[in-house]
Amino acid sequence: MSGRAVAFITAMAVVGAGAAGADELERQAREAIAANEFRGAAALYLRLAEREPANADYLVWLGRLSSWLHEYPQAIDAYDRALAIAPHDVEALVGKATVLTWQQKFRQAERVLLEALAIDPANEEAQELQPHVVLPRPITVFVGYGHDDSSFAGVGNMRYLGATFSSQRGRLAGQYERWNKFGEGVDRAGVSATRRIGERVWIRAGATVGPGARAIARRDYSGGASRSWPNGLVVNGDYRRLVVADAHVDVASPGLEYYFANRPVWVQAAVAESWTRVAGTGQPRAANRSFLFRYHQQVAAPVVIHLGYARGNESFAALAIDQIGVFRANTLTSGGDIRLSIRCSLGLSYAFQQRSNGAAERTFAVAVSVRR
Repeated sequence: MSGRAVAFITAMAVVGAGAAGADELERQAREAIAANEFRGAAALYLRLAEREPANADYLVWLGRLSSWLHEYPQAIDAYDRALAIAPHDVEALVGKATVLTWQQKFRQAERVLLEALAIDPANEEAQELQPHVVLPRPITVFVGYGHDDSSFAGVGNMRYLGATFSSQRGRLAGQYERWNKFGEGVDRAGVSATRRIGERVWIRAGATVGPGARAIARRDYSGGASRSWPNGLVVNGDYRRLVVADAHVDVASPGLEYYFANRPVWVQAAVAESWTRVAGTGQPRAANRSFLFRYHQQVAAPVVIHLGYARGNESFAALAIDQIGVFRANTLTSGGDIRLSIRCSLGLSYAFQQRSNGAAERTFAVAVSVRR
């Protein structure tokens, strides 16, 4: 059955719900779920719950569908109503714990999940969810190494060390970097902060300085904001100013992210427009437009993979003097995050860039983080 046909049946079922029997409505809801028509199925289960307020199963399904639609407050409300009817309903407890985990409310999620396991210690869904309930460890220390190999210059590398302090409302981070590129050794240090405003808006800012640097940016300032919607869409807007030895660059970068319902997959797309002003010249020289696409997927409980493609002259990393409007390039990126234990994670990344002037560049990086 086509999605359009299922949508039509769903709409007609909701309109005529007063006349249809509960079994028929639930059958239509299951058909809608099979066709990924989650909103239509949720409307049917809402009508069923209104007709039979004491039926906890309908509310559990309403909570599950609302969570798949990223409507977390509605999902929590449905699960709470189900638990008011059936306090020992393990499906409702595990469903609520899952939504709380997705919201990163880990302490509340742990409390609800332990209640479910006390009732049914062998429940597979509860056991599978348990490793994802990461209790807040506000301090993370990380160390990393990057290796750069290009056809137009010698081997470069970068080592860094940093720490972050996180809470449910924001994050504060500091980082020290040691660069060796184009025969130049540079020390840089930076700070960044992220703050959540309400439930769906995030703002961020950062600054990194490396006095005396010539090959890479000696000052790098950034700021941005994000807004999420219940359907999984996130709109981003970012700005960077980079100052190198003989020029400065302003980069504006709007972008979108989308988180798929009921799947551990999300994608990103962004466009970057930069304006370069070289020392001793007049108006800034524009025409440096780039775009970026990234795909992310959790392929196993402890593993997340990242794949990406970029087109343009910006490397989407720390801008270097060789990347200011002198070529176009195709860049392929890949990487992964592996949770080694509840405290320790490993990050890996690789990028290959082919430039229009014939040059090529390969970058490999590895990082280890430990939560305390």
